[in-house]
Parts: sequence; structure tokens; C-alpha cells
Amino acid sequence: MNFKKGFTLIELLVVIAILGILSTIGVVAYNNYTTSAKITVTKNNLYSLLQFYEEQLALCKLSQNIELMSDENNQKINKIPCSTGSGYLSHYVVNHLNNSGYKNPFNQDQPAFVTKGRPYSKGQTYNGVGGNSNTNPNANWWFRTKINDDNNQMIQSSFFRNEIKYEIRD
Repeated sequence: MNFKKGFTLIELLVVIAILGILSTIGVVAYNNYTTSAKITVTKNNLYSLLQFYEEQLALCKLSQNIELMSDENNQKINKIPCSTGSGYLSHYVVNHLNNSGYKNPFNQDQPAFVTKGRPYSKGQTYNGVGGNSNTNPNANWWFRTKINDDNNQMIQSSFFRNEIKYEIRD
């Protein structure tokens, strides 16, 4: 008798079905993993922005100027007087960090930070200003970070210019 060794058609179809199910589960898990990682990067970008502000304001207590890449899409370092109004300073800080390579993790063609009334999308932090004077004790910066497409779910934070501490609300 001549027996052929091999798999039947049904056995091959079962194996293909199992591989299809496993790959579907893997793709879904991978997508959730990458979304979660992008949200983490977005939050870390916000923390970096807040920490950078804290460092620059501390330097202003020691010196009359800080050095920033203040021009948009330009790596030239400029001396910025610490007496600069909060509105201009926020623009300079945002430009400095974007020039340093911070990007929107959901869209690498967009910067991580925006200001001056520009629209912002998921993965970006908007830097707003309240009270545009370096001598106004109520001058403050506020931040809105979009972590998804729902405008009602943002990370919000703020701090006063003369009080180097901040709060973050999810």
C-alpha cells in the first residue's frame, strides 16, 4: 500500500483559522499599546514644558536674561530679558522646546506645543496666558493638553509667574 504523508485540507484550514484569530488579537493589542504609549509621551511633554518653565523662572531670579531658541523654526539662541511679558515669554518658551525636537506623538509633522491662538489637536499642549506683565502678581500661564479627540477630556494645568509651582488636573 502506498500511503502519502501530509495534512488534510481540513487540518490546514483549522491551522489558518487559528493563525488568523491570533493575528487579529495581536493587532488589536498592538494598537492599544501604541495609543497608550503616545498618551504617555504627550503627558511627559507637558511635564517637560512645566519643568522647563520652572527652570527658566528660577534662572530669572539669578540673572537678568535667559537664553532660548526663541524664534520659530530657528535654532539660534537669543538672550531674552527676564522682564519680558508673560505672553511673549510663553511664545519664546514654546518655540524653544519645539526647536529642541519636541513633536506631537500622534502626528510627527506637528509640534508638541502651540500658543498665540493657534488651533491644537490630539497630542499637543496649548500654552495660554493670563495677565501679560512680568510685574503683575496674578500673571499666569495655563495649559490644555489633548490626549484624545474628546475636547471634554484634557489635562489642564496652570501656575503663576511669581509662584513657581503648578497643579495638574486630569
